[in-house]
Amino acid sequence: MAKPFRLHDFSLTVATIAMILATIQAASATTFHIGGNASDPNYHATLEALRTSGVPIASGDTIILYKNDASLTENFNFSSNMTITFVSDDPDVWRTISPDAGHLPTTRGGVLEFDGAFGTLTLDGVIMARNRAEDGGHGGVMIADSLTLDDGRYAFLNNEAVGEDNINSGHGGAIHANQIAVNDGTYTFMGNSATGTGDASGHGGAIYAGNMTLTDGNYVFSGNRAIGGTGSDSGLGGAIIAENLTVRDGTYTFTNNLASGNGDRSGQGGAISVMGDLDMTGNAAFTNNRATTGDLSNPTAGLGGAIYHDAYGTPRNFALTTKTGQGMFFSGNTHRNGLPNAIYFGNNGLADTITAATFHTDAGSQILMYDPIESQMDDLTYNGLINSNLTLNLEKTGAGLWLLGGESNLNCAATVAINGGTFQLIRDAKLNLNHDTTADFSIASGATFNPTLNGNSGISTIRAKDIQIDPGANLVVSGMSGAATGDSIYKNALVGDAGSSVPTGGGFAFTPANPNALYSGAHYVDGDAAGTYDLKVTGVQNMCDVFGTDPFLDVYRQRLSLNPVQRDILDEIYDTGVYDSRLDSLMNWKYVDEAKGNTVLNATGAHLITARMFSQSMLKRLQYRQATLRRPAVSYGDTFYRGQSCRPGCGSGAATVWGEFTQNWSTQSDSGNLAGYDYKPFALTFGKERQAGHWVLGLAGQYSHGEAKGGRYVWTDDTLDTASLGVYGGWFGSRNY
Repeated sequence: MAKPFRLHDFSLTVATIAMILATIQAASATTFHIGGNASDPNYHATLEALRTSGVPIASGDTIILYKNDASLTENFNFSSNMTITFVSDDPDVWRTISPDAGHLPTTRGGVLEFDGAFGTLTLDGVIMARNRAEDGGHGGVMIADSLTLDDGRYAFLNNEAVGEDNINSGHGGAIHANQIAVNDGTYTFMGNSATGTGDASGHGGAIYAGNMTLTDGNYVFSGNRAIGGTGSDSGLGGAIIAENLTVRDGTYTFTNNLASGNGDRSGQGGAISVMGDLDMTGNAAFTNNRATTGDLSNPTAGLGGAIYHDAYGTPRNFALTTKTGQGMFFSGNTHRNGLPNAIYFGNNGLADTITAATFHTDAGSQILMYDPIESQMDDLTYNGLINSNLTLNLEKTGAGLWLLGGESNLNCAATVAINGGTFQLIRDAKLNLNHDTTADFSIASGATFNPTLNGNSGISTIRAKDIQIDPGANLVVSGMSGAATGDSIYKNALVGDAGSSVPTGGGFAFTPANPNALYSGAHYVDGDAAGTYDLKVTGVQNMCDVFGTDPFLDVYRQRLSLNPVQRDILDEIYDTGVYDSRLDSLMNWKYVDEAKGNTVLNATGAHLITARMFSQSMLKRLQYRQATLRRPAVSYGDTFYRGQSCRPGCGSGAATVWGEFTQNWSTQSDSGNLAGYDYKPFALTFGKERQAGHWVLGLAGQYSHGEAKGGRYVWTDDTLDTASLGVYGGWFGSRNY
């Protein structure tokens, strides 16, 4: 009887075949030794020697570098699908690949060209530096139809793609590919540039991609540049330009990248330019990226300080997502040659379209945008070029925080819906929905709106055509006020049309942002005009009322010596009165901890109190000595004899010297937001007096020293020295006992 066929038998056969094929491939793979021992198998002195040797490089091969290599005069050109690995011979030493001085720059892929093919590359401890693609200028280091970068340690430094008088040139300072997948690993892209002269593009300072996915890993994009020529659509994506970009988890840092152009629709996306869908999840920091233009009269150029999102005539999705424990941070980003901006939403396409933008923060996560957002206006035109209209539907979801600073202007047809978690406007921040017909702002039941008071001078505001706040929505007021206890009314906190619906009584569940209850009540009341609502805060207390001193004043005074990013964070602590430890988990700002300590310890004030105490003790001592002149029997510090009319030696003018030393110690341990310190003041009080008959004349002095030494959260020590001098005298008579 024939043995019956079973599924697991077939599975075993397939697995066995796969194992055999893998074994055959591993056995056939070659390891090349470059610059090592001449006795090593497959040894070549340089990469150029390997390239010109005629020895074929096959998929799966590994190239080990034993030293830096600057030998290549042309690139490695592979016309078939390839998997290749470059690795340093020493895990602790990075090796650099750069071109020979006589290198003839290729137009495609300075080091690697996968000509119409799929490339899978691993770099482990290898730096690609100062490589260049000219003329067509596609991929300063590499170009591929499809590219996969696998787990490793990568660095792309100062590579360049240069285009000349060709609208489709100057793409990808380091990498150019239609499809890119980057997996795990450590990636550094620094100082790369895509530049165009004449009508050339200058797209993607570090990476030019069609569809791109970044997954896990640690990514740094710093100082990359996309510099366009005079043509339209030039200078896009200072670090990355992609049609569709997906980012999954990992940590992503974009800093000091630049997009600059002179033509229409140029200089867009200081860090990232996307003309499709953008979906980013994970930890990300965008700082000091810039979008600039050579023609500020052109409203289509120099837009999107950190990110430019272009719907390009087709319905698109834009999503920033943070999971529990994650955070995204935007600060110091600018567009239009210096105006603060984090994200710009536009439509460079030929048809009106919609962008659905979602800001999602899970509980325990946050998106902190100290820079504002902006969108284009309807029928944006320049030089006869018309940008089609855009509808922006923006939604905040999830239980976490989305914080927004600056003045945001959504000029297209826009709706903003806070459907979960907390939406906070900081320090005079404004969200203006400026469209004539579609400008709707709403807060759903259970969601929280968190405006921030700035002193007693104003409040962050929402301006829209229609404002809808559902019963059950939460109002949390942050900030501190210099007002005395009582009622304060902040004008125009919400501005909408006459149809707006804002509960003026019990619709809000009021919660103070500070547990010390700076505000005992708050609600919205009708303003001077229909649709305008003022915030009325009842029972405002200033910080001195609550704490006895202003514990945040120290940090605010020190803000002028800090850089703009530091000032933004410290201003936020000052305005809210609440220290949020998650602020430093994303960027590990040391000064936040330092500032936290200095808000509590005011050593100078403590010194002044102690100096006053010591001074009073000296005066008391002199009073005691004066008393002995009238009542010798109750003398302090001297010996008197019963029945004598004066002190011993009084007739001879003898001198008496006296002194007193006082010291105390106090200490406080670090605890939560309370900064620890040690305080050790001491004082020496002394005097010298001389008697002549029944008269006594004396000179008294005091020196005091106080020293406060900070604990963990205080980075400076404080000392104070004081000195006092006094003269005293008197007459005493005789008394027998």
